[in-house]
Amino acid sequence: VKRGLSIIKTFSGLVGKGKQTELKQLFNEILEKTESIKMYKELYANVFFTLLQTLQEADLLKTEIIQIKEILIQYGVEKYVLNAIDNEIIRIGIVMENLQEEM
Repeated sequence: VKRGLSIIKTFSGLVGKGKQTELKQLFNEILEKTESIKMYKELYANVFFTLLQTLQEADLLKTEIIQIKEILIQYGVEKYVLNAIDNEIIRIGIVMENLQEEM
């Protein structure tokens, strides 16, 4: 848990594409740990949710976000946690839409 909080603190200080690149690497590392996700699904789900909250856009991360969410569904993460993750994914999508409109 301490390591997860340290990671989250590190990522909250990053911005833009640099943050997305770092998170992409982290998400890919998470995807490689399917056995660990299976054993600690709620912990991974909560860390994933918290990381999503730090994002304002996710154009480089869509594939990884979808894959992690599918794994969490497969391993039976609580419905309320999945709903919170869905809300963050929707929020990121809305923010991305707004940024594209402004450009």
